[in-house]
Amino acid sequence: LWKTLCYKIPRKRKNIHNSFKKEYLMLTPSFISKELLGSVELTTTDLEKEILNLGLNIKSHGVIDKETYKLNLLVQNERDFLLNKIREFLIDKPLYEKVEIFWSNLNKYSIICEIAFILENLDSIFDEDWDFWIVDKNKKWIIESYHEEELAIFLIN
Repeated sequence: LWKTLCYKIPRKRKNIHNSFKKEYLMLTPSFISKELLGSVELTTTDLEKEILNLGLNIKSHGVIDKETYKLNLLVQNERDFLLNKIREFLIDKPLYEKVEIFWSNLNKYSIICEIAFILENLDSIFDEDWDFWIVDKNKKWIIESYHEEELAIFLIN
């Protein structure tokens, strides 16, 4: 399903800290400088498995199925509006709470970081790739930003 988004993606991904998995080169998100690298953990978590484990379904074009009672917010608007909606959702969460961020290019590492990191770097996170997902490590919520200026927030518990 996700293979259509990137060429030669390994199906199963595990947490690794080197640049290679089998013969595939993993990419660090472009905005992660040497200084920021100390604030994140690079991972290769399987996004599809994470979404399915949260009890959500994935449509054939790679977005989370919105036909669920777990959908809390769905908006379509311009970039700045979507960024503000993400900030509004995250601002009341504990800043030290861990999350994992995924991008649509599955050859790119996902990152584990704190919510404070997201709030400080949200523009760069948004601009990194076509689509991105922010998954709460406590499995309580997920944010999906889809490239057609669509934002969805799902509450799991």
